Amino acid sequence: MKYVVNVNELQDIPTFCPPRHTKTRDRKLIDETMGARHFALWHGEIEPGGMAEAHIHEEMEQVFVVLEGEGLFKVGDQEYRVGKGGIVFAPAKHSHQIIPVGDSTLKFLIFNAPPPATS
Repeated sequence: MKYVVNVNELQDIPTFCPPRHTKTRDRKLIDETMGARHFALWHGEIEPGGMAEAHIHEEMEQVFVVLEGEGLFKVGDQEYRVGKGGIVFAPAKHSHQIIPVGDSTLKFLIFNAPPPATS
């Protein structure tokens, strides 16, 4: 079983676009296939003009770590403009939305706990 993933070598990992997301590419980096039972780690990208629409996870908490670009993160009724190195927490039962800012693709890591049922 493979236990190491390099975020600079993602080309062979399949992408998917979650519901209510546009111009996005997510990749599963760590999930149940590697033995992770209590969280999942994804790599996400949102192109300019795309977004993760406002949505709520009933049980799952998420942490977003910005790797490249800049984004507007809305959590509940608060908005944050976050760039490289910024970390955003979205608690369960809180609406959250992500919109890239500027002309570059927003790239980030997504920690999901517990993991999505379909991860």
